[in-house]
Amino acid sequence: VTGVQTCAFRSKQWYQRRVRGVDPRYKELFNTIQENGSHLSHEDRKRHVTELRNREAYLMPSYHMISTTFADLHDTPQRMVAKGVIQEILDWETSREFFYWRVRRRVLENSLERKIKAANKKLEHGQIQSMIRRWFIEAKGPVMNYLWDDNRAVVEWLSSEEELQSVEENIKIIEKDCLLSKIDKLANQNEEVSFEAIVSLLHRMQPRHQEEVRKMLNAASSSKEESPE
Repeated sequence: VTGVQTCAFRSKQWYQRRVRGVDPRYKELFNTIQENGSHLSHEDRKRHVTELRNREAYLMPSYHMISTTFADLHDTPQRMVAKGVIQEILDWETSREFFYWRVRRRVLENSLERKIKAANKKLEHGQIQSMIRRWFIEAKGPVMNYLWDDNRAVVEWLSSEEELQSVEENIKIIEKDCLLSKIDKLANQNEEVSFEAIVSLLHRMQPRHQEEVRKMLNAASSSKEESPE
């Protein structure tokens, strides 16, 4: 709270302007010194300055209380939850356990995110997080989607060998889709290069895969011939 108060009431000039607007006596003393200071005797000026400082000291506790209330309105845990700055308020007794599972979850999530990013560098952080959440809900079932907010449940999911196999399969699909997208883009850019690439790929394929490609090409060719113009 003290830090926020210091920022809100950081200068004497600011404080003086605010007090002058609400305290008639302070305003009167301040204006007397500012407007008539050169005409006042040394003793009168000293008396006015002393009274002004005493008035500041008298009013300061009230302004301190106001600034504290102002800071509380912004920085209380309840207010921070309401504004979405934090997700929840922790109890001191269980905070160590919470952060243990929270840190473990973040480590595992970050590791998984790096793998997904390696499979498709165009994916953003938000997209990857949504993807991981979808996989979790698919594994647990829609009824158990509330467990996504449970750090321990997510850690156990990311630590399970069975679940990790499923996650690895999903990453392979992402990588495959990314490669197919690149190939499709190259094919659209240059038809001649596309033909040469297909020929090169056919030579690299195993015989059974070559046969499957021939069947697909024949089916596509037949479909075009039969379609009305």
